[in-house]
Amino acid sequence: MSNLRTLRRRMARANRVDTRPVGVAALYQGRLNAYRCPACRGCTVTVDLDAGVTPAMMGCRATDDCEGTAFSLGYPLPEAWPANVPTQPAWEWYRPGERQLTRLRRKDKDGYDHVVRGGLLLRPYGAGRGPAPADDAGEAEPAAETAGDAR
Repeated sequence: MSNLRTLRRRMARANRVDTRPVGVAALYQGRLNAYRCPACRGCTVTVDLDAGVTPAMMGCRATDDCEGTAFSLGYPLPEAWPANVPTQPAWEWYRPGERQLTRLRRKDKDGYDHVVRGGLLLRPYGAGRGPAPADDAGEAEPAAETAGDAR
């Protein structure tokens, strides 16, 4: 069996039919989350571009020199959003396209495994190509990070 065929089978398993009630999966797309770092007291705001798994904690990205661990605020509802936390995301969680996933398989086995099991990757907000598919021929490869990366 070819590698591409195996990849497609794994992705099909990861993208199984959603058994949740209609519309529930769509609720997760576009949701804002924030991660608060107790070390620097900064917050990192993220947005989910796709439905998938995101971590409860990650390396702090609120300030450049912080080495702390930021903890998720648990997707607070808009009316319960903390007043001192910005609402503009700085990072986005996304599901990579087939080409990027093939590259990830060669470079980062743990990241690849995370994605085929339903996880999302992290990149700076706006690094995607908007509504165009992620498999564009001339795409620049973003610095993808898996949910398990500490920094």
